[in-house]
Amino acid sequence: MRVTATTNTNNVGQSLREAREHVDLTRAQLAELASCSIASLGNIEQGAVPKRSQVLEDALAAIARVNDERRAYEPGAVQESPGQGRRDAA
Repeated sequence: MRVTATTNTNNVGQSLREAREHVDLTRAQLAELASCSIASLGNIEQGAVPKRSQVLEDALAAIARVNDERRAYEPGAVQESPGQGRRDAA
């Protein structure tokens, strides 16, 4: 996701906070996963998003990874074996 000057920063910050909370991460946990400071995440969540924010991109990527990892271990999830494509249950 590229953040531009025309992005509504309040919505971006709110969306980041909601996504973080959806995967049950604290700011500290997300900061560690995204290799950024807790203060940077807090600033973004409060609407202070620079024209282009690598921190925001890294945070969103970390949230996506956590979400994918957790979904892989949900009951009924289809596991892929190395070298094989996904097999849906019949």
